[in-house]
Amino acid sequence: MNALEIVQEVCRRVGFPVSNTATNSTDPQITQILSLLNEEGREQSARTDWTNLQTELTFTSVATESQGAMSTIAPGFRYIINETIWNRSEQRTAPGPVTPRQYQQLKSGLSSLVDPVWRIRGGNLVLQPAPAAGRSYAFEYVDKRWVVGADATRKEQFAIDTDTHLLDDDALLYGTLWRWRQAKGLEYAEDFVKYERKLEELIGRDGGRPDLYLHSGNHDFPDPTVPDGNWQV
Repeated sequence: MNALEIVQEVCRRVGFPVSNTATNSTDPQITQILSLLNEEGREQSARTDWTNLQTELTFTSVATESQGAMSTIAPGFRYIINETIWNRSEQRTAPGPVTPRQYQQLKSGLSSLVDPVWRIRGGNLVLQPAPAAGRSYAFEYVDKRWVVGADATRKEQFAIDTDTHLLDDDALLYGTLWRWRQAKGLEYAEDFVKYERKLEELIGRDGGRPDLYLHSGNHDFPDPTVPDGNWQV
């Protein structure tokens, strides 16, 4: 569903006349629904590491501590997915994020490492020790731009009626409905419970978990597998 279709469905469910535009409307009821829809999208996109919002990129290192602003290196940057930064030129990992204390310990010379470690400081990606120039680094990150324009441009909120999104249609609809009822001072508990159940279902299915293989050494039967996770013993 695009922005207009979601707003129109909200209108149907709350008993409003269906508008033929959302982003260009001057009707305060429609502009409120659109505002609540964008609020829901922003908060829902930050709820978990949605696989639809995970992005891979590469950059070329410079021979300085700071590699540049994350907003420039990784457009739409929310945060780096841990243990994904690699120096592909030398096929070596870049450990991190380290704590400020660990980072300063390395800078002081009390510790030494061959491979640079990383952290985000002041919105910049910094590596210590400074890497050689021209190395190809790669990492994955979560992108906060959950909206997609007709030209595939990523955005942080709906701006045009035809904008689509990378989240779940029903979750966005349910989230907008309970927020609208709350804003109007109406009972919204039932809508909120429905919304939370939907999100829990989506989060549980998103990405899945790797199987743990319990190798028995007996090749006559397949080894049992269990989902990775925390288990009570």
